Amino acid sequence: MTACSFYLVTPIALATGQLPLERFLLQLREALSGPHVEALLLRTAGGEAKPQEETLKQQIAGCLKLTQAIGIPLVVEGRADLVQALGCDGVHLSGDKRQVAAVRQALGPSAIVGAGAWDSRHSAMEAGEAGADYIAFGSFDPEPQSPDAELLTWWQELMELPCVAMGGISLENATTLAEAGADFLALRNAVWNHPKGPLAAIEAFAEAVDKNAIG
Repeated sequence: MTACSFYLVTPIALATGQLPLERFLLQLREALSGPHVEALLLRTAGGEAKPQEETLKQQIAGCLKLTQAIGIPLVVEGRADLVQALGCDGVHLSGDKRQVAAVRQALGPSAIVGAGAWDSRHSAMEAGEAGADYIAFGSFDPEPQSPDAELLTWWQELMELPCVAMGGISLENATTLAEAGADFLALRNAVWNHPKGPLAAIEAFAEAVDKNAIG
């Protein structure tokens, strides 16, 4: 087993407007310098307030500048239109197979299309068949809840598509989820709310998943 990678997720405070974009971009630059960070998900909806359209475009532009500089993808939640218009790398959707298939057709084969399946094996398999590039298990809304380790192991044993453990990821469960088969850990609150800053959080997560990795 090799160490899994990290899929950063933008904080609630950015979506609600409590965290100014300029301050967040400083935090993001720090976080992106850490080990195992492979992608960034910009949340646009969910259990927090939705940013105004112009604000959202500014957030995408700011994040895209940083992710492109180091060569990792920026994935935008639910807004395939903005992904296409602003040159982002992909979109994160619900696990609905029809939506996944339609967005895959619209964006083409080179775009990243991710699908959330919560805890549904059936939805996960259908989304994969419809053209998703990864399946996310777990949930942010209404409260963050990490997936069962057994579900990750089941997926890893049967499927080739990468899986993401998403929601409620902490230092306490990171090693267990990585060992169970998560290819990516979606890190949010534990990074942005870390008392020593985002880089210290990323380094702590890297230590947690590295210590039991082989090869």
